[in-house]
Amino acid sequence: MLNTSTTKGKVLLITLLIVLVIDVTLKGFALWRASRNKHKVWFILILIFDSAGILPLIYLLWFTKDWEKED
Repeated sequence: MLNTSTTKGKVLLITLLIVLVIDVTLKGFALWRASRNKHKVWFILILIFDSAGILPLIYLLWFTKDWEKED
């Protein structure tokens, strides 16, 4: 028989790892975009506050330049 507490722990660990990877990816990309667009305030806010990907996602969706206009 499966030990339910061990199974729940493994599922929780995998879920947390997935959230961590998504958060780090969003934060890195948002910091990169903020520095390229010279948005110092956004860069500092994203760097300091850990918002589980919410703040970087808001910045990337609403406050960055057009995605097609690179360079």
